[in-house]
Order: sequence, then structure tokens, then C-alpha cells
Amino acid sequence: MNLEALLLAFVTFWLGIVAYLVQKHFDRREQIRARHFEIYIEMLEAICELANAHSLGGIGKEDALSKYATAKMKFAVVASDETMKKFVAFDKRISSGVRVPHEEFDDLLSKLMKAIRKENLGETIVTNEELITVTPYGRSLRDE
Repeated sequence: MNLEALLLAFVTFWLGIVAYLVQKHFDRREQIRARHFEIYIEMLEAICELANAHSLGGIGKEDALSKYATAKMKFAVVASDETMKKFVAFDKRISSGVRVPHEEFDDLLSKLMKAIRKENLGETIVTNEELITVTPYGRSLRDE
């Protein structure tokens, strides 16, 4: 075997290892991003369950609160600073024990949803009003 063939095999071997490691890094990043998105969806589902329990006069509230508490902890670990700030504002208001007007609830929820979208999909031109309109909670817009 000549020196050139041996050198080519050696370079090809190391390029293969580098390509594998780079691909593995990108796959892992995508896996983490997808897991974070699942946690965000879990939070939105927990919010829906809480709202449904409230609409049903408290039926299912304990289970909904338990799911919400678990989702909050997961959310706090993976959310970006911007998304976390939107969530804290939402959580403080709905946990205050004071009735939240529909318009305020819609505004806080749409800001949270927009922050989640931005973090996972990048910049968006979708407005808060457009986001809240497609949710079951866009009451303030549908009541007009």
C-alpha cells in the first residue's frame, strides 16, 4: 500500500469521526428543543384544565392544580428568561385569588403564547389578538 492511499484513508477516517460528532451535536440540540416544546405544550394544557375546572364550578380543580404545579416546575427549568417572565406575570395574576377580567386573562395568555412561539419558531408576525382568537379563551374578542 502506498503512502498516499494510507494518508487518504487516515484523513477520511478522521473526517468521518468529525462529521459524526457534529451531527450528533445537532441531533442532541434538536432533541432538547423538541423536549422543551413538549413541556411548553404541557403547560398550556394544564392552563386549559384549570380554566375548564373554573368554568365547571370547581369540578376537577384539585387534579388540574396538581397538573399545573408539575407543569410549572418543568417550565421553570426549561423556559428562556423572556418566556419565563411572561409566565410569571400570567401566574401571579391568575394565582392572586382575585377574579381576573376576561380581557386581562386573554392579554396575559396571548403574551405567554407569543413568547413560546418566538422561542420555538423564531420571530413571528402573528399578533396577540390573532393568537387569542383561536383559543377557547378569546372571550373578550368574541364577546364584542
